[in-house]
Amino acid sequence: MVKRILPKPLRTELKEKIKHKPMTTQSQETRILDYLLKGYSLTPLDGFRKFGTMNLAQRIFRIGKKLKNPNVYIGKTMVNRGEKRVARYRLVDNSQI
Repeated sequence: MVKRILPKPLRTELKEKIKHKPMTTQSQETRILDYLLKGYSLTPLDGFRKFGTMNLAQRIFRIGKKLKNPNVYIGKTMVNRGEKRVARYRLVDNSQI
């Protein structure tokens, strides 16, 4: 896993944009977003191991729809894992380019 940290004001802004559900435990989407905001990348196997999600692509899609900042999106890169290719998701900040 590669760690890429977003600027703190941007992380705070994105956390405020996502509506947290009034639950005692965080939803999978909230926990995944927090993980991505810390600068980590995520593969479907990581998603299952860390968050118990069977369909990471759906969770990423729903998180991406909730992000309101046009300079930030969730990027996908295909990586080789042995003989298989899997997606690796990470938060990308276009404002630094």
